Amino acid sequence: VRQNEAARDWQRALHDYERAQQLVPGDPSLRLGILRCLLELGHFESVLQQMKGIELELNASATPLAAEASWRLGRWDALDELPIQDANAEGNSDGIYQVCLGKRSQCSNGRNVECCP
Repeated sequence: VRQNEAARDWQRALHDYERAQQLVPGDPSLRLGILRCLLELGHFESVLQQMKGIELELNASATPLAAEASWRLGRWDALDELPIQDANAEGNSDGIYQVCLGKRSQCSNGRNVECCP
């Protein structure tokens, strides 16, 4: 998997992650790898779909990926569903920044969302 990621062969990396997930279904790092590959392949809707069933321990790592997918799709409503508090609890300041940046964009566009400070 790592070789394919290093070579930026996201389709093969995705295939390897999915195959590994069948062998080790509960491994959160495999789920995160799948999300990264989907994002790199431009499958932004799939990233958002996968976030709906994401495990609690992956929230902090996966939230920035979902925020980027939302941004690329222009689906600002999807940002409202992202687990900002969980990302903050893990100390993932980059993830918080990305989510807050998107929410600030919503605020400046007059959308009714809870804005970050």
